[in-house]
Amino acid sequence: IVDQYLKNNPTDLSFYLQKAKVEREAGDLREEERVLLELIGFSRYDFQSNKIKQAAYRRLSEIYLKTERFKQAVAMIEYLLRSDKDQSVWSMYFASLSRVGNKETLHKAKDDFARYMRAKVYFDKGHDYEEEYKFSLALKHYREGLEIYPDEAIINVQVGNILMKHRKWYSKAEGY
Repeated sequence: IVDQYLKNNPTDLSFYLQKAKVEREAGDLREEERVLLELIGFSRYDFQSNKIKQAAYRRLSEIYLKTERFKQAVAMIEYLLRSDKDQSVWSMYFASLSRVGNKETLHKAKDDFARYMRAKVYFDKGHDYEEEYKFSLALKHYREGLEIYPDEAIINVQVGNILMKHRKWYSKAEGY
């Protein structure tokens, strides 16, 4: 049924993810991997497509870890870490790096994770203030977190939005 639907609707990314789940249930990792790689190859970048691709990258990371293809796992997880800083993703990253034997990158990744966790305290507090419409305090906390972890894209966007919408500082907002 899924194959027939995809034949008629070849760009419905959610059904590629569904097909990959069917293959996983059938126990065919190779076919699941093929479908997931096909899925992430689509050049659609809307919000829903990005969420679906995120799930595909995560599952590919799991497959590569399970089949002991650690270099491929590292590549998938590094992509995943750009937008998903979940602790389980970091754990997969550490496991992959240790199996590859790249001690220098592993040490750097652990340091990066520690910095992110310290900054997250400020990010979370900033988010709480933003929800209470206390934009000055939110901005202060976001910036403190960005001093520790400046590469957090979502927080940079949040700061830019606050500067643009509530301060009307368009040139500063553009920088974020």
